[in-house]
Amino acid sequence: MSNVNVQGVVKNHGARSNVFTPLVEAVVNAIDAIEERGAKDGEIKIRLIRGHQPSLVKDGTKSKADIVGFEIKDNGIGFNQTNRESFDTFYSPYKTEKGGKGFGRFMYKMYFTNVRVESVYVDENTGNKMLRQFKFGDDIEIIDSASETNEVVDSTTEQWTSVTLDDLKKSSYPKEIETLAKQFLEKILVFFITDKYNPPK
Repeated sequence: MSNVNVQGVVKNHGARSNVFTPLVEAVVNAIDAIEERGAKDGEIKIRLIRGHQPSLVKDGTKSKADIVGFEIKDNGIGFNQTNRESFDTFYSPYKTEKGGKGFGRFMYKMYFTNVRVESVYVDENTGNKMLRQFKFGDDIEIIDSASETNEVVDSTTEQWTSVTLDDLKKSSYPKEIETLAKQFLEKILVFFITDKYNPPK
């Protein structure tokens, strides 16, 4: 278990971020996880979470409810013990060779109140398929130890990881999916135009 002032890290490292930063971070992590598994059929699914209250426009009609969160799911290697310990380590050196600085995941907490992780992975020692679940801590724990579970699942279960970013704290996203997708794609376009790289679906 790592102890760190989570809110202090968020405050000190958020100056150059924007509302797309946590989404980009989650998707790039998913791309890395797919690469680490060596998957040829890499796939990332992004599910939008909307608020319950649609807003009224000038003519009295209701517009779509605000986007307040996302679920990002990939079929990468999952949160094995190595990846779990890296997530739980401030300034983790695990991805430095890829240009990672070790604090990007803290942007989740800058913009979202609730951050949850679920992942099916292969245990590095036993070979068992495991399901790990936890919440991102609010105070001094990166991984909230009270929320963490880790249990054996059926050996035929596919590997996957789901990161849920929920309850947007500040700023806003475009309400229309097409507009949101275009703005987001512009920020990760490099993964789709690089020669000799097969990006996930």
